[in-house]
Amino acid sequence: MIRVSSVKNECISVIKSNWKEVHSRSDAKCPLLSWAWMSELLNMADKNYVYLSAYRGDTPIGVGIIFLKRHGLKTVGYLNRTGNIKLDQPWIEYNDFLVDSTCENEARTSLIAHCFDTLNCDELVVGASLKATLASFSLYFKKMRVEWYSQTYKIDLKSFSNKAEFLSSLSSNTRYQIHRAEREYGKSGAALVERASTAEQALAWLSDAAPYHIARWGDTRVGSGFENNHFVNFHKGLINSLFPNGKIDLLKISFGGQTIAYLYNFIVDKCAYFYLSANIYSGKTKHTKPGLVAHALAIEHYIQQGFETYDFMGGESQYKRSFATQGEPMSIVRFQRDNMYMRLENQLRAFKKALFSKTQSSFH
Repeated sequence: MIRVSSVKNECISVIKSNWKEVHSRSDAKCPLLSWAWMSELLNMADKNYVYLSAYRGDTPIGVGIIFLKRHGLKTVGYLNRTGNIKLDQPWIEYNDFLVDSTCENEARTSLIAHCFDTLNCDELVVGASLKATLASFSLYFKKMRVEWYSQTYKIDLKSFSNKAEFLSSLSSNTRYQIHRAEREYGKSGAALVERASTAEQALAWLSDAAPYHIARWGDTRVGSGFENNHFVNFHKGLINSLFPNGKIDLLKISFGGQTIAYLYNFIVDKCAYFYLSANIYSGKTKHTKPGLVAHALAIEHYIQQGFETYDFMGGESQYKRSFATQGEPMSIVRFQRDNMYMRLENQLRAFKKALFSKTQSSFH
Protein backbone atom coordinates (compact mmCIF):
# COMPACT_ATOMS: atom_id res chain seq x y z
CA MET A 1 0.00 0.00 0.00
CA ILE A 2 1.41 3.37 -1.06
CA ARG A 3 0.44 6.55 0.72
CA VAL A 4 1.22 10.01 -0.59
CA SER A 5 1.44 13.24 1.37
CA SER A 6 1.88 16.85 0.29
CA VAL A 7 3.20 19.65 2.48
CA LYS A 8 3.38 23.28 1.50
CA ASN A 9 6.83 24.85 1.94
CA GLU A 10 8.21 21.80 3.74
CA CYS A 11 11.45 22.32 5.67
CA ILE A 12 14.42 21.87 3.34
CA SER A 13 16.21 19.58 5.81
CA VAL A 14 13.27 17.14 5.67
CA ILE A 15 13.19 17.22 1.86
CA LYS A 16 16.95 16.67 1.74
CA SER A 17 16.84 13.55 3.88
CA ASN A 18 14.07 11.89 1.86
CA TRP A 19 15.40 13.06 -1.49
CA LYS A 20 18.86 11.60 -0.92
CA GLU A 21 17.40 8.35 0.36
CA VAL A 22 15.16 7.88 -2.69
CA HIS A 23 17.95 8.95 -5.04
CA SER A 24 20.19 6.20 -3.65
CA ARG A 25 17.61 3.64 -4.79
CA SER A 26 16.59 5.28 -8.06
CA ASP A 27 17.64 4.80 -11.66
CA ALA A 28 17.92 8.57 -12.12
CA LYS A 29 21.08 8.88 -14.16
CA CYS A 30 21.43 12.57 -14.83
CA PRO A 31 22.49 14.88 -11.95
CA LEU A 32 19.60 17.20 -12.84
CA LEU A 33 17.46 15.19 -10.41
CA SER A 34 20.16 15.01 -7.73
CA TRP A 35 19.79 16.74 -4.39
CA ALA A 36 22.62 19.11 -5.36
CA TRP A 37 20.50 20.43 -8.25
CA MET A 38 17.28 20.61 -6.25
CA SER A 39 18.90 22.31 -3.27
CA GLU A 40 20.26 25.09 -5.50
CA LEU A 41 16.78 25.52 -6.98
CA LEU A 42 15.11 25.70 -3.56
CA ASN A 43 17.70 28.12 -2.20
CA MET A 44 16.95 30.74 -4.85
CA ALA A 45 13.21 30.18 -5.42
CA ASP A 46 10.26 31.84 -3.72
CA LYS A 47 8.77 29.74 -0.94
CA ASN A 48 5.61 28.81 -2.78
CA TYR A 49 5.98 25.12 -3.42
CA VAL A 50 4.36 21.84 -2.45
CA TYR A 51 6.58 18.94 -1.47
CA LEU A 52 5.14 15.56 -2.44
CA SER A 53 6.37 12.27 -1.01
CA ALA A 54 5.21 8.70 -1.54
CA TYR A 55 5.79 6.04 1.13
CA ARG A 56 5.56 2.30 1.33
CA GLY A 57 5.34 1.71 5.05
CA ASP A 58 7.87 4.08 6.58
CA THR A 59 10.13 4.05 3.53
CA PRO A 60 10.06 6.96 1.05
CA ILE A 61 9.80 5.65 -2.50
CA GLY A 62 9.05 8.83 -4.45
CA VAL A 63 9.50 12.58 -4.12
CA GLY A 64 8.87 15.72 -6.15
CA ILE A 65 8.39 19.45 -5.77
CA ILE A 66 5.58 21.40 -7.42
CA PHE A 67 6.09 25.16 -7.58
CA LEU A 68 2.80 27.05 -7.81
CA LYS A 69 2.50 30.24 -9.83
CA ARG A 70 -0.48 32.44 -10.64
CA HIS A 71 -0.97 33.39 -14.30
CA GLY A 72 -3.95 35.68 -14.65
CA LEU A 73 -6.99 33.76 -13.45
CA LYS A 74 -5.36 30.35 -13.48
CA THR A 75 -2.92 28.58 -11.17
CA VAL A 76 -0.09 26.62 -12.77
CA GLY A 77 2.06 23.98 -11.09
CA TYR A 78 5.60 23.28 -12.31
CA LEU A 79 7.33 19.99 -11.53
CA ASN A 80 10.84 20.66 -10.20
CA ARG A 81 10.79 24.09 -11.88
CA THR A 82 9.77 27.49 -10.53
CA GLY A 83 7.84 28.90 -13.50
CA ASN A 84 10.12 31.95 -13.41
CA ILE A 85 12.11 32.32 -16.65
CA LYS A 86 15.20 33.73 -14.94
CA LEU A 87 15.25 31.11 -12.17
CA ASP A 88 14.60 28.27 -14.61
CA GLN A 89 17.37 29.26 -17.03
CA PRO A 90 19.62 26.49 -15.63
CA TRP A 91 17.10 24.32 -17.59
CA ILE A 92 16.29 20.91 -16.18
CA GLU A 93 16.14 17.91 -18.54
CA TYR A 94 15.14 14.29 -17.96
CA ASN A 95 12.71 15.81 -15.49
CA ASP A 96 10.45 13.46 -13.52
CA PHE A 97 9.35 12.56 -10.04
CA LEU A 98 12.32 10.92 -8.35
CA VAL A 99 11.23 7.34 -7.67
CA ASP A 100 12.58 4.09 -6.23
CA SER A 101 13.61 1.79 -9.09
CA THR A 102 11.98 -1.25 -7.43
CA CYS A 103 8.48 0.27 -7.73
CA GLU A 104 9.00 3.00 -10.28
CA ASN A 105 5.64 2.90 -12.07
CA GLU A 106 3.59 2.52 -8.89
CA ALA A 107 5.37 5.37 -7.11
CA ARG A 108 5.15 7.75 -10.07
CA THR A 109 1.48 6.97 -10.73
CA SER A 110 0.60 7.48 -7.06
CA LEU A 111 2.28 10.89 -7.04
CA ILE A 112 0.53 11.95 -10.25
CA ALA A 113 -2.84 10.81 -8.89
CA HIS A 114 -2.23 12.85 -5.74
CA CYS A 115 -1.44 15.93 -7.87
CA PHE A 116 -4.66 15.47 -9.82
CA ASP A 117 -6.84 14.87 -6.77
CA THR A 118 -5.47 17.41 -4.30
CA LEU A 119 -3.45 20.17 -5.96
CA ASN A 120 -5.46 23.28 -6.71
CA CYS A 121 -3.95 24.06 -10.09
CA ASP A 122 -5.46 24.33 -13.57
CA GLU A 123 -2.32 23.20 -15.37
CA LEU A 124 0.64 21.03 -14.44
CA VAL A 125 3.78 21.74 -16.47
CA VAL A 126 6.15 18.77 -16.78
CA GLY A 127 9.45 18.72 -18.63
CA ALA A 128 11.74 18.66 -20.30
CA SER A 129 10.95 14.96 -20.03
CA LEU A 130 11.09 11.77 -22.04
CA LYS A 131 7.99 10.43 -23.78
CA ALA A 132 7.73 7.45 -21.42
CA THR A 133 7.69 9.74 -18.38
CA LEU A 134 5.03 12.02 -19.83
CA ALA A 135 2.75 9.12 -20.78
CA SER A 136 1.98 8.44 -17.10
CA PHE A 137 0.53 11.94 -16.61
CA SER A 138 -1.92 11.38 -19.47
CA LEU A 139 -3.64 8.70 -17.42
CA TYR A 140 -5.18 11.45 -15.28
CA PHE A 141 -4.92 14.71 -17.21
CA LYS A 142 -6.92 14.13 -20.39
CA LYS A 143 -5.99 17.41 -22.06
CA MET A 144 -2.46 18.54 -22.85
CA ARG A 145 -0.54 21.09 -24.86
CA VAL A 146 3.04 20.58 -25.98
CA GLU A 147 5.02 23.71 -25.15
CA TRP A 148 8.44 22.60 -26.40
CA TYR A 149 9.56 19.59 -28.38
CA SER A 150 13.00 18.24 -29.19
CA GLN A 151 15.02 15.07 -29.35
CA THR A 152 17.77 13.72 -27.17
CA TYR A 153 21.00 12.97 -29.02
CA LYS A 154 23.40 10.32 -27.74
CA ILE A 155 26.54 8.54 -28.89
CA ASP A 156 27.10 4.91 -27.97
CA LEU A 157 30.83 5.11 -27.18
CA LYS A 158 31.02 1.33 -26.67
CA SER A 159 30.84 0.98 -30.45
CA PHE A 160 34.18 2.72 -30.92
CA SER A 161 37.67 1.93 -29.65
CA ASN A 162 39.25 5.21 -30.77
CA LYS A 163 38.56 8.56 -32.39
CA ALA A 164 39.32 7.29 -35.92
CA GLU A 165 36.59 4.66 -35.65
CA PHE A 166 34.14 7.27 -34.39
CA LEU A 167 34.95 9.72 -37.18
CA SER A 168 34.56 6.97 -39.77
CA SER A 169 30.94 6.59 -38.64
CA LEU A 170 30.15 10.22 -39.55
CA SER A 171 29.14 11.62 -42.91
CA SER A 172 31.94 12.49 -45.32
CA ASN A 173 31.02 16.19 -45.04
CA THR A 174 31.25 16.21 -41.22
CA ARG A 175 34.57 14.33 -41.32
CA TYR A 176 35.92 16.79 -43.88
CA GLN A 177 34.97 19.81 -41.76
CA ILE A 178 36.60 18.32 -38.64
CA HIS A 179 39.81 17.29 -40.43
CA ARG A 180 40.11 20.67 -42.19
CA ALA A 181 39.61 22.60 -38.95
CA GLU A 182 42.06 20.37 -37.06
CA ARG A 183 44.72 20.96 -39.73
CA GLU A 184 44.23 24.70 -39.33
CA TYR A 185 44.34 24.56 -35.54
CA GLY A 186 47.30 22.18 -35.69
CA LYS A 187 49.47 24.93 -37.14
CA SER A 188 49.55 26.36 -33.59
CA GLY A 189 50.62 23.06 -32.00
CA ALA A 190 49.27 19.75 -30.76
CA ALA A 191 45.71 19.24 -29.52
CA LEU A 192 45.20 19.04 -25.78
CA VAL A 193 42.13 18.14 -23.70
CA GLU A 194 42.49 19.31 -20.09
CA ARG A 195 40.12 18.56 -17.24
CA ALA A 196 39.90 21.01 -14.35
CA SER A 197 41.61 19.33 -11.40
CA THR A 198 39.87 21.25 -8.60
CA ALA A 199 36.52 22.93 -8.04
CA GLU A 200 38.37 26.26 -7.88
CA GLN A 201 39.89 25.68 -11.31
CA ALA A 202 36.51 24.56 -12.70
CA LEU A 203 34.93 27.79 -11.45
CA ALA A 204 37.77 29.83 -12.95
CA TRP A 205 37.35 28.15 -16.34
CA LEU A 206 33.58 28.66 -16.20
CA SER A 207 34.25 32.35 -15.62
CA ASP A 208 36.73 32.38 -18.53
CA ALA A 209 34.09 30.75 -20.75
CA ALA A 210 31.39 33.33 -19.92
CA PRO A 211 32.30 36.13 -22.40
CA TYR A 212 32.50 33.67 -25.30
CA HIS A 213 29.13 32.17 -24.41
CA ILE A 214 27.63 35.67 -24.16
CA ALA A 215 29.13 36.60 -27.54
CA ARG A 216 27.36 33.61 -29.13
CA TRP A 217 24.02 33.64 -27.29
CA GLY A 218 23.62 37.10 -25.79
CA ASP A 219 21.64 38.57 -28.69
CA THR A 220 19.43 35.53 -29.29
CA ARG A 221 15.89 34.95 -28.03
CA VAL A 222 17.18 32.39 -25.51
CA GLY A 223 20.03 34.59 -24.29
CA SER A 224 23.13 33.59 -22.39
CA GLY A 225 22.75 32.35 -18.83
CA PHE A 226 25.98 34.13 -17.96
CA GLU A 227 24.09 37.43 -18.12
CA ASN A 228 21.74 36.10 -15.42
CA ASN A 229 23.09 36.19 -11.84
CA HIS A 230 20.68 33.42 -10.79
CA PHE A 231 22.16 31.14 -13.46
CA VAL A 232 25.76 31.97 -12.52
CA ASN A 233 25.21 31.51 -8.77
CA PHE A 234 23.26 28.29 -9.39
CA HIS A 235 26.18 26.72 -11.23
CA LYS A 236 28.77 27.99 -8.80
CA GLY A 237 26.89 26.19 -6.04
CA LEU A 238 26.42 23.09 -8.21
CA ILE A 239 30.12 22.86 -9.05
CA ASN A 240 31.10 23.25 -5.40
CA SER A 241 28.70 20.42 -4.50
CA LEU A 242 29.31 17.94 -7.32
CA PHE A 243 32.87 18.48 -8.54
CA PRO A 244 34.57 16.95 -5.47
CA ASN A 245 32.54 13.76 -6.11
CA GLY A 246 33.62 13.53 -9.74
CA LYS A 247 30.15 14.40 -11.02
CA ILE A 248 31.23 17.40 -13.13
CA ASP A 249 33.86 17.81 -15.85
CA LEU A 250 35.06 21.23 -16.98
CA LEU A 251 37.16 20.61 -20.09
CA LYS A 252 39.44 23.07 -21.85
CA ILE A 253 40.27 22.22 -25.46
CA SER A 254 43.36 23.82 -26.98
CA PHE A 255 45.96 23.58 -29.75
CA GLY A 256 49.48 24.66 -28.90
CA GLY A 257 48.22 26.68 -25.93
CA GLN A 258 45.49 28.37 -28.00
CA THR A 259 42.13 27.62 -26.34
CA ILE A 260 39.33 26.92 -28.82
CA ALA A 261 36.50 25.85 -26.48
CA TYR A 262 35.31 25.05 -22.96
CA LEU A 263 32.90 22.17 -22.28
CA TYR A 264 30.82 21.80 -19.13
CA ASN A 265 29.65 18.18 -18.65
CA PHE A 266 27.89 16.16 -15.96
CA ILE A 267 29.29 12.73 -15.16
CA VAL A 268 27.33 9.73 -13.89
CA ASP A 269 28.93 6.30 -13.91
CA LYS A 270 30.21 5.84 -17.47
CA CYS A 271 28.04 8.52 -19.07
CA ALA A 272 29.03 12.11 -19.88
CA TYR A 273 26.10 14.53 -20.20
CA PHE A 274 27.00 17.58 -22.26
CA TYR A 275 25.43 20.67 -20.69
CA LEU A 276 27.13 23.79 -22.04
CA SER A 277 29.95 24.93 -24.31
CA ALA A 278 31.71 28.19 -25.04
CA ASN A 279 33.41 28.25 -28.42
CA ILE A 280 36.21 30.67 -29.27
CA TYR A 281 36.39 31.95 -32.83
CA SER A 282 39.71 33.37 -33.97
CA GLY A 283 40.10 35.69 -36.93
CA LYS A 284 43.55 34.17 -37.52
CA THR A 285 42.07 30.78 -38.42
CA LYS A 286 40.20 30.59 -41.73
CA HIS A 287 38.17 27.41 -41.27
CA THR A 288 37.12 27.53 -37.62
CA LYS A 289 34.87 24.79 -36.31
CA PRO A 290 35.62 24.98 -32.57
CA GLY A 291 32.41 23.21 -31.53
CA LEU A 292 32.81 20.25 -33.88
CA VAL A 293 36.49 19.84 -33.08
CA ALA A 294 36.03 20.25 -29.32
CA HIS A 295 33.31 17.57 -29.19
CA ALA A 296 35.33 15.21 -31.39
CA LEU A 297 38.32 15.55 -29.04
CA ALA A 298 36.13 15.25 -25.94
CA ILE A 299 34.57 12.09 -27.36
CA GLU A 300 38.06 10.68 -27.95
CA HIS A 301 38.93 11.58 -24.35
CA TYR A 302 35.89 9.75 -22.98
CA ILE A 303 36.47 6.69 -25.19
CA GLN A 304 39.99 6.46 -23.77
CA GLN A 305 38.54 6.75 -20.26
CA GLY A 306 36.24 3.77 -20.90
CA PHE A 307 32.97 5.76 -20.99
CA GLU A 308 29.91 4.15 -22.53
CA THR A 309 27.73 7.13 -23.53
CA TYR A 310 28.13 10.75 -24.59
CA ASP A 311 24.72 12.38 -24.16
CA PHE A 312 24.04 15.75 -25.78
CA MET A 313 20.62 15.78 -24.04
CA GLY A 314 17.86 17.84 -25.73
CA GLY A 315 17.96 20.82 -28.05
CA GLU A 316 18.20 20.95 -31.83
CA SER A 317 21.59 21.54 -33.42
CA GLN A 318 23.12 20.26 -36.63
CA TYR A 319 26.27 19.03 -34.89
CA LYS A 320 24.18 16.90 -32.50
CA ARG A 321 22.36 15.30 -35.40
CA SER A 322 25.68 14.74 -37.19
CA PHE A 323 27.29 12.99 -34.21
CA ALA A 324 24.43 11.08 -32.59
CA THR A 325 23.86 7.34 -32.94
CA GLN A 326 20.58 7.21 -30.97
CA GLY A 327 17.96 9.38 -29.28
CA GLU A 328 14.45 9.74 -27.88
CA PRO A 329 11.70 12.39 -28.03
CA MET A 330 11.76 14.96 -25.23
CA SER A 331 9.07 17.56 -24.48
CA ILE A 332 7.69 20.12 -22.08
CA VAL A 333 3.96 19.50 -21.76
CA ARG A 334 1.16 21.45 -20.08
CA PHE A 335 -1.30 18.93 -18.65
CA GLN A 336 -4.67 20.61 -18.21
CA ARG A 337 -7.82 20.08 -16.21
CA ASP A 338 -10.98 19.92 -18.27
CA ASN A 339 -12.62 22.94 -16.66
CA MET A 340 -14.42 25.97 -18.04
CA TYR A 341 -11.43 28.31 -17.75
CA MET A 342 -9.07 25.98 -19.63
CA ARG A 343 -11.68 25.28 -22.33
CA LEU A 344 -12.13 29.04 -22.86
CA GLU A 345 -8.38 29.63 -22.97
CA ASN A 346 -7.86 26.87 -25.54
CA GLN A 347 -10.71 28.20 -27.69
CA LEU A 348 -9.15 31.67 -27.65
CA ARG A 349 -5.76 30.22 -28.51
CA ALA A 350 -7.25 28.28 -31.43
CA PHE A 351 -9.04 31.42 -32.64
CA LYS A 352 -5.83 33.45 -32.44
CA LYS A 353 -3.93 30.78 -34.36
CA ALA A 354 -6.59 30.63 -37.07
CA LEU A 355 -6.69 34.43 -37.34
CA PHE A 356 -2.91 34.62 -37.64
CA SER A 357 -2.91 31.89 -40.29
CA LYS A 358 -5.62 33.71 -42.27
CA THR A 359 -3.71 36.99 -42.02
CA GLN A 360 -0.52 35.36 -43.25
CA SER A 361 -2.36 33.75 -46.17
CA SER A 362 -3.90 37.09 -47.16
CA PHE A 363 -0.50 38.78 -46.95
CA HIS A 364 1.12 36.21 -49.24
